Amino acid sequence: MDRNASGRLHVLTDGHLRIPTPDRRIAGIATGDRLLVTPEPRMNRLTVFTPDLLDSILHRHLSKKREQ
Repeated sequence: MDRNASGRLHVLTDGHLRIPTPDRRIAGIATGDRLLVTPEPRMNRLTVFTPDLLDSILHRHLSKKREQ
């Protein structure tokens, strides 16, 4: 997710990241979903990983390691 001039993404006082509904729908994120959010300062961007995506990435990675 890229930061833009409108300030669409921001962290609330309770530490939650507010992601607009249209962006959540595109990414398949439901309200209240736990996410791993990693900064990419040079790109002025946050990368958001859902649990399902992390599971898929780890499964592929570990499957390749077992094949070696």
